[in-house]
Amino acid sequence: MRFKKIIWEEMNREYLQEQAAAAAAKMGSQASFQNSSDELRAAHELAAATAAAVAKSRKERKQKQDVNANPAQTAAETAYQMLIKKRLSSKINYDVLETLFAEKRRSTTMDLGSLWSSSSRKMGDWV
Repeated sequence: MRFKKIIWEEMNREYLQEQAAAAAAKMGSQASFQNSSDELRAAHELAAATAAAVAKSRKERKQKQDVNANPAQTAAETAYQMLIKKRLSSKINYDVLETLFAEKRRSTTMDLGSLWSSSSRKMGDWV
């Protein structure tokens, strides 16, 4: 176990040095921030509070939109809503998307109908 640690530290020496330098820089910036004026600290706290408030309002707005959204009745509507939500709508040809889902609906209905009629004919032939 001790040898593994020595080997790992030797192989990752650069990473460990970068981490130590980053930690030292962070401690230095915190120390200089503590020594700064009250106005600078207040401005920093105000900026942090503003950023938190903006993030919270975005989250609340998104949650309200999700609650007020109408549930999709078909797969095409679901796809359309997802594309709008993901902001991909400028890259999608909605006419083709609609025909794709319409063709699937028609072919599924026809396949089920043909299966039902062919199976009933076969059953009649057997009897």
